[in-house]
Amino acid sequence: STGLSSLDGIEAASQLTLLHAMDNEFTFFPEEIFQLENLQVLFLSSNNLGPELPSGLQALSNLVFFACSDCGLSGGIPEWIGEFPELEYLNFNHNGFTGEIPSAFSRLTNLKHLDLSEQQVNGAPGLNG
Repeated sequence: STGLSSLDGIEAASQLTLLHAMDNEFTFFPEEIFQLENLQVLFLSSNNLGPELPSGLQALSNLVFFACSDCGLSGGIPEWIGEFPELEYLNFNHNGFTGEIPSAFSRLTNLKHLDLSEQQVNGAPGLNG
C-alpha cells in the first residue's frame, strides 16, 4: 500500500494505459479515472470503493483487464458491464454482489477470465444465474 486516498491530477496523464492502484485508502471510486480514455489495464482491488460500480466506468471502452476484487461493492452487477468490447480479464471476487448474473456478460466476446467468487453477503443469497 502506498496509502493513497485520492488520485487527484491523474486525469492529466491522458495517454496512460496501465493504472495499478491496489491496496490503498480510497473511500470512494476515484472519478478522475473516467477521463483516462486510453486506459487498458486497471487494478483497483483491495480498496473501499463501494457500494456500487459507477456508471462513469463506461467511458473506459478500451479496458482489456479490470481487477476490482475486495472493494466493498454490493447490489447488482450493472448491465452496462457488457459494453467493454476489448475486455479479456474481469475480477470481481470477494465483494457483495447479489441478484442475477447479467446477460450482458454474453456480449463480452473476448472475455477469457471471469472471477465472481466469494460474494459475501450477510444473510442474503449472493449471485445466481
